[in-house]
Amino acid sequence: MASLPKLDDETRAGIGAGDPVAIDRACWLLKRPMQILALRIMREWGEAEDIAMIVLERAFLERRFGELHALEAWLMRATINEAKDLVKREVVRRGNGVSESKELEADWRTDPLRAAEVRDTRDAIEQALKELPAMLRESFELEIVDGRSVEEVAGLLGISRGNVRMRVYRARQLLRQRLEAFREVA
Repeated sequence: MASLPKLDDETRAGIGAGDPVAIDRACWLLKRPMQILALRIMREWGEAEDIAMIVLERAFLERRFGELHALEAWLMRATINEAKDLVKREVVRRGNGVSESKELEADWRTDPLRAAEVRDTRDAIEQALKELPAMLRESFELEIVDGRSVEEVAGLLGISRGNVRMRVYRARQLLRQRLEAFREVA
């Protein structure tokens, strides 16, 4: 994980005294590494820049600059969490990546029974995803739904590649079990 630059003693003293110039300098020094950290999660520079600014603004409003001994760790963790939250909101907005296709719309017009089956299956998949334990769901969605590499997911979640593979494997097993139960009922 990337580290943030160390602030010089003059900047630290100015921040402690509430000097706006020192705070501005600190933000200028810290912003780019935070953007790069967020970019590893978001894959889009504009969103990464927004996240860095949101976190720096929150740090200023919450007076985190007064707690210099914990500032670097807080900024890094807050940047990662903000980026992950944005990814999760995007996944939820997209409906977990499971959406109706034009083919389904065409099927609905020609075969309403088929369209109902597809919708029921889609709903069962969405429900099964929601019911996964958070650890498994997060790994599964980042790798399978978002198409990220195992290495990227490991870096985002701060776990080993083997742990990512195991979580995705277990998520697939649970999804398979739940969907088999759905097929038996349907």
